Amino acid sequence: MTRWRPKPRPAADPTLSIVVPVYNVREYLGACLDSLLAQDVAEVEIIVVDDGSTDGSGKIARRYARKDPRVRVVTRPNGGLSAARNTGIAAAQAPFLTFVDSDDLVMAHGFAAGIRSLEDSGSDFVMLPYRRFREPTAPMPYAPWILDLYRAGNRTLTAHEHPELLVHATAWSKVYRRAFWDSAQLRFTEGILYEDQDVTARAFVAADRIDLVAEPAYLWRRARPGSITNEASAKSIAAFLDAARVSLDVLVDVPRARSARASQLLCNDLPRYLGFVDGMDEPSGVDRLFDEIVAALGEPDLDLDAAPVGARVVYALLLAGRRS
Repeated sequence: MTRWRPKPRPAADPTLSIVVPVYNVREYLGACLDSLLAQDVAEVEIIVVDDGSTDGSGKIARRYARKDPRVRVVTRPNGGLSAARNTGIAAAQAPFLTFVDSDDLVMAHGFAAGIRSLEDSGSDFVMLPYRRFREPTAPMPYAPWILDLYRAGNRTLTAHEHPELLVHATAWSKVYRRAFWDSAQLRFTEGILYEDQDVTARAFVAADRIDLVAEPAYLWRRARPGSITNEASAKSIAAFLDAARVSLDVLVDVPRARSARASQLLCNDLPRYLGFVDGMDEPSGVDRLFDEIVAALGEPDLDLDAAPVGARVVYALLLAGRRS
């Protein structure tokens, strides 16, 4: 006999708003929403922004909304990830705010642990560890920079004294105090790729204190077909470097922050992108890529010690003009 369970009711005063932008992710959306509904934050609103999906993703979202009123669906014409997130923020009502990509998964305890930390510390936002996955039951190991960042466990840090925090450059796997988000006038820039770079840099600059909570929180799906992180063209890599350069400019007034972030890009991102250069058939695109690397990472205080040897060698050759 099936046990009767009351239908969840929407929170009159939700604690956490979760903004989920959706565009043609029919294969993954159900698992994402299931993971959000299973988390420990009881008073939650899940704002699904259907950004003009054409594959039935919107129907899936509306089906969830009919079954569970904690899910709300906002429909808009296709405008891209940033526009969808901004639409979701405008609809959000809770004092805490987070973002989840619609093909990713959230672990049960992370957001609740983050909110408890913010309530105790009064900090502006909390950062939580993430790792990639192909299969949810067997996620990949944490990236070395994530292990380093969270090795000391839970703590509250004065933001500008710790530019190493900038290595966590994703909009998701964080919980923001909504009052901080609004007072800092944070907004995703529409019409660009890699929009996280700019927003996370601006959040760092505006923040007083930031919490680190080592509770496993977020599973980031390894690049799927059609995602920008799966592209290896000169155009997409140049777009990443464009975004990185904008974020570096945002950091210019915080001592050590700009050079620290450039060093992180050299260590963690440049080696991966340079691995694609050999297979590119766009000579002009490759030239632009090299120009962007020099422009983005040409910092006088760049710390090369932690960078992989290959990245250091390539960077030195580019600075010397020895592209061949």
